[in-house]
Amino acid sequence: MSVSDPLALVWQQYGFWGFLGYVAVREVWPFVRDRVWPARVRKAHQEQERLNRLEERQIVAIEEMGKSVHAMAQAITTNNERLSQLIAAQSVHGQETSNAIALMRERTGSPEKKRRTMKRSE
Repeated sequence: MSVSDPLALVWQQYGFWGFLGYVAVREVWPFVRDRVWPARVRKAHQEQERLNRLEERQIVAIEEMGKSVHAMAQAITTNNERLSQLIAAQSVHGQETSNAIALMRERTGSPEKKRRTMKRSE
């Protein structure tokens, strides 16, 4: 290196640390500023966009699940109402059947029979 070379002058005047600082400012900083930093910023921006899209998809999915749960609740309510109607109709039918049997026995004069039950085998 010649004496007029800026690196040699920095080395002579400031020593190793001055030389290291000069190289960092003149060579490393422009590379970091122009190449590394924009790439990191771009990568962080892409990651943030990905997270935003993921959050939007999750929100849509939660809304759809809410709609599904609401539809299921309506279907269950409808089924419960139908089941209640069937139970009421079965009760009415059972009472009408008992009344018809009692009327038939009364008109025919047949005695009421006890139901046979099965004995449990022990």
